[in-house]
Amino acid sequence: MGTANEGKTGRELASYTPEQRREACEAWEKSGLTRAMFAKQWGVNPTTFYGWVRSYEEQGPKGLEPDGGGPRKRRGRKPWLPEPVKQEVVAVKRRFPTFGLQKIKDFVRRFAGLSVSTGSVRKVLRAEGIAATLPARRRRTRRKPVGPPQEFERAHPNDLWQSDITYVDVPWSRKPLYLVAFMDDRSRYVVSFGLHAHQKAEIVLEALADGISKYGRPKEVLTDQGRQYFAWRGKCDFQDRLKKEGIQHVVARAHHPQTVGKCERFWKTLQDELWSRVMLRDLDDARERLRHYVAHYNFQRPHQGIAGAAPADRFFGAEDAVRAAVERAVEKNALRLALGEAPRRPVFLVGQIDGQSVSVHGEGGKVVVQMPDGQRKEIDARDLGINKTKEHGDERDEEHGEQDGGSGGPDADAPAPHATRSVAPGVPGAEGDAAADQGAVGGGERGAAHARAQDGHGDPRDVAG
Repeated sequence: MGTANEGKTGRELASYTPEQRREACEAWEKSGLTRAMFAKQWGVNPTTFYGWVRSYEEQGPKGLEPDGGGPRKRRGRKPWLPEPVKQEVVAVKRRFPTFGLQKIKDFVRRFAGLSVSTGSVRKVLRAEGIAATLPARRRRTRRKPVGPPQEFERAHPNDLWQSDITYVDVPWSRKPLYLVAFMDDRSRYVVSFGLHAHQKAEIVLEALADGISKYGRPKEVLTDQGRQYFAWRGKCDFQDRLKKEGIQHVVARAHHPQTVGKCERFWKTLQDELWSRVMLRDLDDARERLRHYVAHYNFQRPHQGIAGAAPADRFFGAEDAVRAAVERAVEKNALRLALGEAPRRPVFLVGQIDGQSVSVHGEGGKVVVQMPDGQRKEIDARDLGINKTKEHGDERDEEHGEQDGGSGGPDADAPAPHATRSVAPGVPGAEGDAAADQGAVGGGERGAAHARAQDGHGDPRDVAG
């Protein structure tokens, strides 16, 4: 027995018009077959065909129409991303080749005020022929684990600092450079660091003193049992210094680097995003590049371990305020995209002075200062010497032709104690403009051997020279 559906593929049979459904129900009534047999010959799922018959018997031909009798809703993929979102995703990936899908999503949200999912980021990169960075697979160890890994995080900044030492191989010396860093456990903020040609105990004492002078004393310091930090018999200089400062020393058990895992992960990030992408000229050049990168890491780089916030957000207690500012920017840009307008980059500066939150953001061509007591002060951009003109849809500086970004401040790598800046693109010292060929080390290629890192005052773009 021939049917109206012979020769059709499964994809073609996936949907039927109300007329085809009515035709099937009327043909079944005349066939004398059971519903199951007729559905098999017609090429329809028996359960689906039973629903057609029941609707036809109860409501007539109208029961076979889509709900409400209106046009049938089309199933399938959601509309493709707006072009500005795709361009921003590609620009961030080209600027930061090591960024994965989640980090690109967080960066675009924070500095461009655009919302995008990790799946959409993957599709955009695939369409552009750009390989996505996949998370590295963990090596399986033959040693039977004692138990599941125990994660910990202190409740407040300066409750605990972690410290560790690693080395960096350089082409001009047989011996490597030694890098020491102190990191706040709560925020992952690098409070101090040092790069040296030796690994004597003085390097950790110097870094500790630098961190205390900038941010005060932590309650505890966590280290491994390296000879610079710990002595089996008696006490070493580092332990004596902690005792004089009134700081509790927490020592990890031997051969267990996971205890200072936050520092270990920072070394991996530093290797992937800086050392492997530059050609270091000498010690001074290496220190300058490192200084720029730490400023980028502290103030700009979204950290997946703290829900996409930058370390400075948490360290200075501005995480909630920054998140609120980003959410407002995303909401406004979503409306602009829906109306077919060009999105705007968020302009905001959030900080804490003497325990009181202060925020600065752009609004309608004005700089709005929100004081701790609730007072709001608006300053016209022209009063600040900023003269803007519209050029091809972008705001340009008439004198220099630079893109409008935000407000200025002190150097990102040398913030004042108890003050932070979580900033939008263009803020001097913590730049966030996603230029396609610029980054913490520039363009994703190894820097030229003759190029020396310029003094960019914490601007990651200048690290490559």
